[in-house]
Amino acid sequence: MTELRGNPFFLEEEEVVWVETTLKAMTMEEKAGQLFLAIGISDRDEDILEMAEKYHIGGIMYRPNHAKKLKERNDKLQAAAKIP
Repeated sequence: MTELRGNPFFLEEEEVVWVETTLKAMTMEEKAGQLFLAIGISDRDEDILEMAEKYHIGGIMYRPNHAKKLKERNDKLQAAAKIP
């Protein structure tokens, strides 16, 4: 297991407990999905949300677009995510 209390994380005990509890509750599929970043090509929020739910992606890389639009999409993804 990774040492979460020291360099580079420096987590407090409460944060370590959250990480350990969250990892124990995750399926192997969810853990594997966290290793991948998707490319946000679609302009439809529904497509991005469906992909995140289906594949449990760890993040998304956006193509250049208006900052306000990307922030709104990212907020929707964070709100829908099981794991922030």
